[in-house]
Amino acid sequence: LEVATNWGEQVLLVGSLEELGNWKPERGKRMKWNPTVWSVVVELPIGKFQYKYLITSKVSPCRWETGANRWETIIPGRTSISDSWE
Repeated sequence: LEVATNWGEQVLLVGSLEELGNWKPERGKRMKWNPTVWSVVVELPIGKFQYKYLITSKVSPCRWETGANRWETIIPGRTSISDSWE
């Protein structure tokens, strides 16, 4: 995920699946900062699901990505998703 963040902020992946926290930020997947992007590896079941990103920190409330929920379909094999913050 390409998104600008401030020191101390964390990016989470949250969505409609149990593996993505069922839309509960406290159960979402924490992403890791790499030199240019935030990323995470998650094992997901085959099928369609919805998801969004959010930014959180210890000193400010969660900031959800704006716009409609994103949709993705997982097919057998490896699926890679590349997004930019909306």
